[in-house]
Amino acid sequence: MRKNILLITVDQMRHDALGLRGVFPVKTPHLDELAASGCLFENAYCANPLCTPSRASIMTGQQCFQNGVYYNDQNWPRTTPTIPSLLSSNGYYAIKIGKTHFNPINFYGGFDKIIGDYDLRGTFDEGAAESDKPGWEGVVERQYHERKAPTPYDTYEPVVHQRVAIGELRKLVQQRDCAGSAALEPFFMWLSFKQPHTPCNPPEPYRSMYDPACMLEAVKSDEEIEKCSPEVQKAMRYWTSIDEPLRRSFMARYLGSVTLLDKLIGELLEFLKENDLVDNTLVAFTSDHGDYLGDHHLQQKGLFHDCASKVPLIFRGPGIARGRVLSRNVNLIDLLPTFLDEARLLMPARRDSNGNPLYDQELDIRGISLLPCMHPDSEPEGEEDRRVVVSEFGVHGQGIMLKQGSTKINCYPRSGHWDHFEIDRDPNELNNLGGMQKPALTPEMEQTLQQVMDGTARWKDRFYFFEKVRPMFT
Repeated sequence: MRKNILLITVDQMRHDALGLRGVFPVKTPHLDELAASGCLFENAYCANPLCTPSRASIMTGQQCFQNGVYYNDQNWPRTTPTIPSLLSSNGYYAIKIGKTHFNPINFYGGFDKIIGDYDLRGTFDEGAAESDKPGWEGVVERQYHERKAPTPYDTYEPVVHQRVAIGELRKLVQQRDCAGSAALEPFFMWLSFKQPHTPCNPPEPYRSMYDPACMLEAVKSDEEIEKCSPEVQKAMRYWTSIDEPLRRSFMARYLGSVTLLDKLIGELLEFLKENDLVDNTLVAFTSDHGDYLGDHHLQQKGLFHDCASKVPLIFRGPGIARGRVLSRNVNLIDLLPTFLDEARLLMPARRDSNGNPLYDQELDIRGISLLPCMHPDSEPEGEEDRRVVVSEFGVHGQGIMLKQGSTKINCYPRSGHWDHFEIDRDPNELNNLGGMQKPALTPEMEQTLQQVMDGTARWKDRFYFFEKVRPMFT
């Protein structure tokens, strides 16, 4: 029996916006239960804290410097293997529901079927507020202000996506041998919710579920502005128009959106239970990136603080340990080898002299399968974590994050600036030890940085190379 694979992603959800983390006053009982019955990775990072690049890295198992995707108006080379193309060519039926962010919009990327936002337009309400103001001022008003009329529940975008996903799952159960312990026709479904991405105006009771007066203070300081790189300072200037009342009001609706997503995911998981799909389905939950919510004088995403680059990551399924929390550094590029491993399409016994798994050469993936560390009989946290995980933004090495252990170093080759944070001593990333002088890098960090810089050079002359820093927001 090969297991079904259900990947659930949300958009712009912080790693600490789970109720079980005890950071925000938010209720997520179904996701908390998912983690309690599976494995939660505390230090999972996206390959790029922006929508399309992050999704491209999930699809291809490659970093930006490998697949060339750095902005929301790009796509990876058409010949690059993807999760759905690899699974579909080996007996899986691959279907995508919800936000794709592939370019062009009719690009399937290896899926057998896609029901995307462009297929469902006219059937859902995104929840944007009203504005007659031009330019950036109008964008902020539509994305962050509360809309005048209540958002209808039945036509709210995530509700539509979940309803369509359950309908497609019902068809799969009826038409394929994918349920029960003896199933022979597995499926891969990616359900992609476009929330709690701005605008966050969920329907009642979720819109008014949380009190703005009870929202957390923003994690920031005046001193950090002077110590951060020019790239980060530039981004800060975008958000000066969002005052404290607006920030708190938006955060309350953001958490309401998270709780609604939790409810929808709970109903989806109940469908699996009712249709004999629990014991033969690997469920993975994550987000493409986080959201600043006012921390570090910023909003949305695009940079490397944990609130933007770290994501929730939960796995549950047969052969997965229950209630395990892992602190090792992992990356969303690990999803592809993990899913291939689950589908028995890897040969994990093949390893190089350093013990790293060897994959088919044409895959060119740098992620690792996470199945071994989630096995009930494995030692979940053994030897020191020497792995370096990478996140990038902007083309040709505009910004590169290296995380090894609890050390995070951000390199900005264009300005020559370095950020340096020791997360174990400074979890809020307010004490920047960096500057214009290169910090001491471990041999693994030095080697990884050189690989990224060498890899970015191949994209320099492509049509999407820009000398100036582009805005990082949708």
